[in-house]
Amino acid sequence: MVWYKPVHNALPIFQRGITYEEFVANYDEEQRRRFDEAYRQVRLDPQDAVWFKERARQEGGVIRTLVVNENWCGDGIYNLALLGRLNAETGAFDIRVIYRDAPENAEDVERYFLTLGGKKLPVFVFLDRDGREIGRFASRPREQELAQIRGDREGLVGPYRDGSYVPAALAEFKAALG
Repeated sequence: MVWYKPVHNALPIFQRGITYEEFVANYDEEQRRRFDEAYRQVRLDPQDAVWFKERARQEGGVIRTLVVNENWCGDGIYNLALLGRLNAETGAFDIRVIYRDAPENAEDVERYFLTLGGKKLPVFVFLDRDGREIGRFASRPREQELAQIRGDREGLVGPYRDGSYVPAALAEFKAALG
């Protein structure tokens, strides 16, 4: 279970975020190489695409998604690549990104985006059409989080290398979206 304080009106934060494309354009050469590799390896089940399209329809056509991230974050690279690929195939998301460590975001990060009291990355906050939080995904899929806790490096990074994190992450996105 992830403990956090839900956001009741995230529209002002969402609106000041940069687009997914702008965030990706800010990657350095090595980050962009890793992102492109992660993006290419994402394979989506057609049933997942249908599910996310239908969920977006229920939200008026698109799910606003506020992402708290930093360019250097490995979990952020892989999970943002997944969200971006999912959006490319479904058109289900309007993605905006804020930088966690930017001074102008410090107050909001401390108030709304701590996970178990810590500054995890990335944080995907799924919003309804009025800017209220529906749910969120933080950091990485559960099994990878447990691998990190156990000190199992292969269990943490292996799923990113071979793309096997995708079904687990999508299941967590779905759970967050209800």
